[in-house]
Amino acid sequence: MTEGPGVVPGEIVDESPLPDDRALAHAARTDRDAFAQLYRRHADRVYRYLLVRLADQHLAQDATAQTFLVALERLATYRGEGEFVSWLLGIARHKAADVLRARRASLPLEAAVAVESPQPRPDQVVETRLRLDEVGRALRSIAPERAEALALRVIGG
Repeated sequence: MTEGPGVVPGEIVDESPLPDDRALAHAARTDRDAFAQLYRRHADRVYRYLLVRLADQHLAQDATAQTFLVALERLATYRGEGEFVSWLLGIARHKAADVLRARRASLPLEAAVAVESPQPRPDQVVETRLRLDEVGRALRSIAPERAEALALRVIGG
């Protein structure tokens, strides 16, 4: 029993230390109250992390909820080797990646049919070669100095 500022004389104050995250995580496998305590301890930190990553309050809130849902489902995989919050933030990182991946613009494969190739069509290539052949024949039919001047003007600008 402790007396001090803010303590009413004769009041019993619980001085037992709060259980650490490892103990709570172990207990949370069968005790929902233990998991609720872990949630209260770490929800703000997970939310802030996701808010920075996603830059959207609603997405961060959804991803936070998904993070704790996955944590609850996979609690048995937490072996207590590292900090619980690190394990939790690892799940949050994966949730953020899922959200960002889903937000990327994507089109159905059928939309690619309508996109023209940057390469000329085969008929355009043939037509261009025929024109070049005609120009070449015309240039060979005039005086060499005039052909040179014409080629410089047309091709060289």
